[in-house]
Parts: sequence; C-alpha cells; structure tokens
Amino acid sequence: MTPAKIQMKNRPSESTEKLIESLYAKKGLWDRFVQLDPQDEIIRRIADAGEPAAIPDLLPILIIGDRRSILASAKAIHHLLQMLKPTDFVRFDEFVRQGYADWNARREPWYSMKPKDVGHLASMEETSVWLLGIASCHTNGHVREAAVRELGKTEAGAELPFLLIRANDWVPEIRSLARHFLLNRGKGKSGGFRYMYYYIALFSWLFFGTSKIVASENDDGATAFSVHV
Repeated sequence: MTPAKIQMKNRPSESTEKLIESLYAKKGLWDRFVQLDPQDEIIRRIADAGEPAAIPDLLPILIIGDRRSILASAKAIHHLLQMLKPTDFVRFDEFVRQGYADWNARREPWYSMKPKDVGHLASMEETSVWLLGIASCHTNGHVREAAVRELGKTEAGAELPFLLIRANDWVPEIRSLARHFLLNRGKGKSGGFRYMYYYIALFSWLFFGTSKIVASENDDGATAFSVHV
C-alpha cells in the first residue's frame, strides 16, 4: 500500500528527534548489561512516525551502518520519500542540502561522501533508485553527477522526478546530462508510466507554476491527468 501523502516539515517532531538521538547515542560499558533496542528497530520506529524530515539523519547509516541497519535505513528512507507530494520534491532537493548548513556531527558521513560511494547506493536493489535520487541532491557536484549517471541507467520511472530537478541544476554539465537522459526516456522499454504523475506535476510546477495535478481513471481503466492552476 502506498503511504498517504503529507505536508513536508522542516524538522522532525520532538518524539522523532529523541528516536534519532537514541540511534546515534554512544554505547557505554553499562549498556552491555541493559537491554536496548537494536538500531534496526529504532529505524523502523522512525519510519513508522512518517516524517520525511528525518531522512537527513538516516542517510549516514547508509555509509557507516552494519548490514542490518543499512537495510533498515534504506527501507525507511524509501517509505518516507513515498509520502512526499510531487511538488515537494523540489523543496526536498533544497532541504537535503540545507542539512549541511544545519550542521550536526552525526550527518558528516553522508555530506562527506565521495563519488565512488554512489556505486554502493546503486547496489541497494529495489530501493537503489530512491537512494540515488537523494544522492543527486548532494552538496558535492561530483556526487550529484555520479548519481545522475546511475539514474540514467534505469527506466523504472522513479528516477524521473530526480532527473527533472537536476535538469535545472546550476552546474551546466549536470544540467546537460540530466536533460540528455530525460530526452531519451521511452526509447527503450520503460516501466515508468505509473510515475509519470510525478513527472507531469514537477514539470508544470517548475515551468508553469501549476500547483495541482489530479490523476483519475477513465472508464476503460486508463489514467488521465488534469491540470489545476
């Protein structure tokens, strides 16, 4: 079941922030004798809270976590991203980079990642496109470019919002690369039609100021889109 769309906030709630703090809390000698929630359980609870604003604090786990926590974090990020409204992807692009300015030491592994780390995200199977999409929002232009190149290798459909945003990147090389991949969508076999809602909504928001795209099903079962300005 697809998560319900919500209004994205700039910061996690107090209860979710406490979960994040417990996720990164250093374990002392006493903790060996006390039963604590494992990292993957804390991550699951963060995902259940349903707050996309928690994503920047889950990203470092993808770089420094153990196998179980990496898998849990990837699934949680995927779940939280699906809660965003189409036009929120533009805000999310800025929000991820603002996480660098809103500095917290626990976020350093993500913001210090190198282009070679992008290949690690590409190996995350069904969540890889979404993780690469976030990497395409990185502060480091070389990381963004590496992520766009990986996104260009798939036509699953989930890559479309991220490629469209990068088609407006301030770095000419990244902008040109993303536009190249977008212009070549559909020339091969593509399963991306079910994500076309995001593509149309983002396109209309970026270029025409449209704030609402409504998807409906025709009598023959086909999906139709109407634009509301």
